[in-house]
Amino acid sequence: MTKLINLYCTICQCNDIRFVEQLQHSSNNKSAQFTDQELITAYLWGKHVGLLMRKSIHAFIKDYLHDWFPKLPSYQAFCRRLNRLANAFAALAEIWTEENL
Repeated sequence: MTKLINLYCTICQCNDIRFVEQLQHSSNNKSAQFTDQELITAYLWGKHVGLLMRKSIHAFIKDYLHDWFPKLPSYQAFCRRLNRLANAFAALAEIWTEENL
């Protein structure tokens, strides 16, 4: 679980304006119980463990990591928010690529 925690911390500590602006624009509920950072972490962790579909990622998080993500939204809300975060994912990929060059 150390890798999961490191992933979450890395996402939360990303203060690059390209990423932060996309988070602020993606949510119409600034006090959401499940943060954009948690959503991104859950999705990327699902990809990390080899899951390809959103539905399987959501089910995996719900079934096996509920203690880590107790406020996981419904599957429909999960997908809606992922769609709204597309630009945040793109910004994060760009930032991480630049950092690793």
